[in-house]
Amino acid sequence: MHTPVEALLNGLRAWDGEAMGQAAIAAIESAGEAAISAATRKEITWQFRELLEQMEGHPMIGQHFTVPELGCDFVLEGSVEWTDQPGKARHRKVLLHFGPAVGKDTGLSARWRAMGFPGRDIVLERDEVRTPLPLQDEPGYAPRASRPSIHRPSRPTAAAPGETYRYALAAEAEGPKPLLDRYLAGQCEDVWNELARIGTGVRDLKILPDAVAVARETMRRCRRNLEVVVGRLKKLGYRFEERPLRPPARRVLRQIEEIEEKVGPIPLSVSAWYELVGSVSLVGWLPGWENLPTFPDPLVVGPSRFLLTYDEENWTRGQYRLEFSPDDCAKADTSGGSPYTILLPDASADPKVEHEWHHTSFVNCLRIAFRWGGFPGLERASPEWRPQHFVEALVEGLSPI
Repeated sequence: MHTPVEALLNGLRAWDGEAMGQAAIAAIESAGEAAISAATRKEITWQFRELLEQMEGHPMIGQHFTVPELGCDFVLEGSVEWTDQPGKARHRKVLLHFGPAVGKDTGLSARWRAMGFPGRDIVLERDEVRTPLPLQDEPGYAPRASRPSIHRPSRPTAAAPGETYRYALAAEAEGPKPLLDRYLAGQCEDVWNELARIGTGVRDLKILPDAVAVARETMRRCRRNLEVVVGRLKKLGYRFEERPLRPPARRVLRQIEEIEEKVGPIPLSVSAWYELVGSVSLVGWLPGWENLPTFPDPLVVGPSRFLLTYDEENWTRGQYRLEFSPDDCAKADTSGGSPYTILLPDASADPKVEHEWHHTSFVNCLRIAFRWGGFPGLERASPEWRPQHFVEALVEGLSPI
C-alpha cells in the first residue's frame, strides 16, 4: 500500500490532478484526525488540477487553500527548473511543496512530518513526470489558450431541445398565462418571486409559456425605462463615457442559440434582455459629483457580441461565466473586485448574480437600479449626501418590473 507521499508523487508523475487531490485528501484527514466535507474535498481536488494546468505555462506557482474542518490553511506550490536553452531542452526537475501553513501549532505539523512529508520541496527528475504536452520553453510547447480547458465539463453541455430560448419563444403562444395577468396587474415582484421558487421547473410546458411571456414583458419595460432615463440624463448634463443604449444585435437569436449549443441553457430573463433590450452603459460623469462619498455603480449590461461569443477561458470549475458588468469600483476607474457575473448553464427563469453587492438576481438588480435612476450605488450614500432631487427626476413614471 502506498504511503500518502508516494500516492501524491505517483499522481504528479502521471500529471493527474484528480489523483493528487485524492491523495491529499487522505493525507489531510489522517494528519488532521477528522473527516472533511464533500465541498472541501471538491475544493482540494480543484486546487491540484489547477496547479498542474498553471505549471504547464509558468515556472513557479503558489497557492493557499483552507480546510475549515481543521481550522487551518494549506500551502501548495509547484515549480520547474528552467532549461539553460529555452526551446531546445527539457526542464531538469519538477518540484512540489505541500503542507500545513505556518500558524497555531495543534500537533498537525508534527503528524504531517511523521507521515513522511518533508518541510521542503519534493523533487522529481523531469523525465519521471509524464506531462501530456511539453511545458513552457520545451520544444513543441503550445500556449494554454490553444488547449481545451480543464474547467470545461467532460460531458456534453448543449442545452436540451426543451431548454432552448427558441423553444421557449415558440411555446409562448400556448395556454393561459395567469402569471402574466398578475404581472400586468401590478404584482411584478410577487410573480418573479414565484418563478424563482419554481426554479428549473419553469421549463415545464405547463409553466414555460407563462414564464417566457413574463420575462419578455419585463424586458420591454426595461427598454422603455432605459430610453426615459437616458433622455433625462442628457437633459441634466450627464456626460456618458460611451453610447449609453445600444439595440439588440440583428442576429441575437442566433447568438443565443450558439452559446446554448456550447454551454447549456441560459435563464429566460437574460435571453429576453438580449432579445429585446440589447446593452446599456450609464457610466459617465455629472458636474457636482466630485465629492460624492460613494461609487454610484451605474447600470451596465455588456453587449451580446462579447457576452454571447463563446470563449473557452470563461469556464471555471464546470461553470461558464458571463461577466456582464464591471464592479462598482471599476466603473469609477478604481481597482476593485470581480465583475458582476452570471453562471451557466442555468435553466431557471432568473439567475443569481455573483459578486454583486446586493446578492440578488438579475431582474432584481435591474429593479434596484431603476429605483435609483440607474445608479444603485446612491443607496449607500447618507441622506445628507444623497442627490435626492436628481434621483426623483430620473425615476418619475418609470414602469415597475
